[in-house]
Amino acid sequence: MAYLVKPELSELNYRRKLHESALTMSDLHGPEAFPKEEWAAFYERYAEADPKEFLYRYIFCPSCNDFVGEVQWKYSTEHRRYEIQIIVEHSLRLEEYGRKGIALLEKEAKADGLDALYACTDRKNPAVGFFEHLGKKKAEEDQDTVTFLL
Repeated sequence: MAYLVKPELSELNYRRKLHESALTMSDLHGPEAFPKEEWAAFYERYAEADPKEFLYRYIFCPSCNDFVGEVQWKYSTEHRRYEIQIIVEHSLRLEEYGRKGIALLEKEAKADGLDALYACTDRKNPAVGFFEHLGKKKAEEDQDTVTFLL
């Protein structure tokens, strides 16, 4: 059974692996550099944040003895809601880690007293089908984006 882990500063090499992967990031905004000199600032701002503002965790697979993805939520002051992002390694996307990551994130939100989480994605992103498959309801949509209520 997978679980969420707050990464250590030294484990941010996994985030670099995810975000620099062209395949993994192809459905989002494409690969992005995450050089080591940015790790400390990222860690302080996101991994150490108050969960009422931001939560950042890795998805850990005990049977693999490794990380398989990341999840996060942030409070959007513009939309007055908590918005999530989930990234699972491209090669592991058919292994149910996305579903498990969402379920774990929802459980964490409930424990932290959050009422609802939202997932906003580009209409062309395969994540639309993923959230529909999970039975998540559309909260909003326009010609470019779809937002699901988790």
